[in-house]
Amino acid sequence: MRISPTAMHVPGSSTQPPACGDAFVSAVILSYNSVSTLPHVLSAVRNQTCGVSRIIIVDNGSTDGTQRYCEDACRDCALLLLPENRGIGAGHNLGWQTALAHPSCQFVWALEHDCIPDAHCLQELLAAYHAYAHHHPIGAVGPIQEANDNEPTGTTYVFGRTGLRKVTRLDKGSPATFRPHFTFNGTLFPRHVLRSVGPLNEALFIGHEDFEYARRLHRSGFAILRVSAAMIFHNPYKPHTRVNLLGRTFLLPGADITRSYYFNRNALYLEKLYGNRSLAVLRAMLRLPLTLAYILLCRDQKLRRAQACVLSIRDALRGNLGRRTYSFLPALGPGRHTRDENR
Repeated sequence: MRISPTAMHVPGSSTQPPACGDAFVSAVILSYNSVSTLPHVLSAVRNQTCGVSRIIIVDNGSTDGTQRYCEDACRDCALLLLPENRGIGAGHNLGWQTALAHPSCQFVWALEHDCIPDAHCLQELLAAYHAYAHHHPIGAVGPIQEANDNEPTGTTYVFGRTGLRKVTRLDKGSPATFRPHFTFNGTLFPRHVLRSVGPLNEALFIGHEDFEYARRLHRSGFAILRVSAAMIFHNPYKPHTRVNLLGRTFLLPGADITRSYYFNRNALYLEKLYGNRSLAVLRAMLRLPLTLAYILLCRDQKLRRAQACVLSIRDALRGNLGRRTYSFLPALGPGRHTRDENR
């Protein structure tokens, strides 16, 4: 049975009985052009020591064969195969709404197509939630992320938004710590929290939906917990541009133009929204010549990247959110359909 994109209710089902103290957990996986990585994520989710009760896959209009793979290999999952890319917020919202529509659902486990949870990850998240929920209003419980897991520690450096840092194995430290933020890579949300705080901000389209939602969680009185014993590997199969110099390996940033535009726009918009508007504008203006110089010296598609940089600032300051159709942004192709899991 096929259903139209305007009527995307997926009936509830369970491929295995609820586990881990009878907690009904719906794993929601958001995917986009991930035919090479999604099978690894699914295998890790299916092989949790604490079995999930339901798996929901939301595909955001993939064009690389991901949707065909889902139809062929994911018949035990609820599938929502969208005809176009509706953005991170809209994709997660749809999956979360589908999960919460099942009356037995107690937790939503948010995942994406490039994060692979350790076999004990969900079990540790649930244990930490139950240990702390009696003393604090817990809004989200997240794992520790390890990226670039195939890189040697101590000799590899990655360029990120916060500058150059050494790749290390994270110190697990105390059993759990309260944090100001989370990501959608393996974070567990209680049902009542999602009902109380509401959906993600879909106007951001791609980037920083997690930051904005964390702010709302805190404003609603909920704490965010990070569990050291719960591990997840992010982007373990993602290629990087490597430069070897003096016995060191440097991983150069690989964000495409589309992600760069949306992440920069949304970061400045939220900085302006939640902080000091004047300071946010001043910092953006000071960063602009440095960013343009970096693009000119180090990046490909220089003109397109420069356009993306300038217009991301303009749109953030004007509040021009949502999906944009600028000529320098590669087209996000259409997907195929939405399918009922009980076809």
